[in-house]
Amino acid sequence: MVLVIALIFISRILFVEDPGSQNFGPALKPDTTWNRLLKELVGVENYDWYGPTYRPDEDGPDSTLMSQYELVIWNCYDYWWGSGQGQPPCLTATDQENIGRYIEKGGSFWLIGQDAIYSGVPYSWLQTYFHLEGYVQDYAQNAPILTERGERELAGLTVSFRSDYQYSNFYCDNLFPAPDAHTVLLDQTYPDNHPAIIYLGNYRTTFWTIDGREPDNWATWKEMASRIINTLTVAGRESNLRDGIITISPNPTRNRITITCLQNLKDPILIHDQTGRIVKEIQPHCGSLFLDRLPPGIYFVVVHYHGLTYHRKLVILR
Repeated sequence: MVLVIALIFISRILFVEDPGSQNFGPALKPDTTWNRLLKELVGVENYDWYGPTYRPDEDGPDSTLMSQYELVIWNCYDYWWGSGQGQPPCLTATDQENIGRYIEKGGSFWLIGQDAIYSGVPYSWLQTYFHLEGYVQDYAQNAPILTERGERELAGLTVSFRSDYQYSNFYCDNLFPAPDAHTVLLDQTYPDNHPAIIYLGNYRTTFWTIDGREPDNWATWKEMASRIINTLTVAGRESNLRDGIITISPNPTRNRITITCLQNLKDPILIHDQTGRIVKEIQPHCGSLFLDRLPPGIYFVVVHYHGLTYHRKLVILR
């Protein structure tokens, strides 16, 4: 018997509402548009919320908190203040450090901010983590409505967004991706402009200078967001992001695996098959699990710990 063990993620998302001031973003906070979207896409049990922030110098979640999630969606809305106003950029220096650390450890990241560049988020930082190669600021200037056509992962989808920001309307930037990244939106109101890019190399990140505010077709916007989330969160992608929560050591000659996990588990360790059916249940302690009665196939070891759920894929070959 040969066992193949790989860490996988579940669809857990952290949404960061970071307008940096009561004056930015929609008037109603928390953001009802994104709350509804995530609730419909992944269910209330599969996403958490951070914010809203109300001060320009207020830091968002640290890398330790973000590391508990497969995907972080960080929205800076229409915040544009920066050094000219005596304020930090929409992502503080601490935010930039934490986000970089999270991405480097395997986390997927979706950054939204129409004036992230104008506010002073370093171009070099955007180059490193989003593979941005160039930009033209404010191709849309105070535009109340923009129509976007999807490209590549979003091909076949077209939707119009209406700004519901308190301070201003849309001031989107045209983004030029590096050769190993690509655009995913083509503006139809201002042709030949691309307000969104995605990079799927060593990191899995996307940067948008437009947000899905008040879409004219909710189903289309929902499909766009779903495709981006699914693209960024490929099931089975190996990562060390959550290593240490549960460690599985195969012992092919003994027809068993040894499960080592954190202490104080309150829930049983579950083994699911691909249909979601529980095929083995182990009381909350760590030790050896004998597999002689499990037929060849793909299984998932599931551990619940402190309100989070951790999965490891288990492949049995005989």
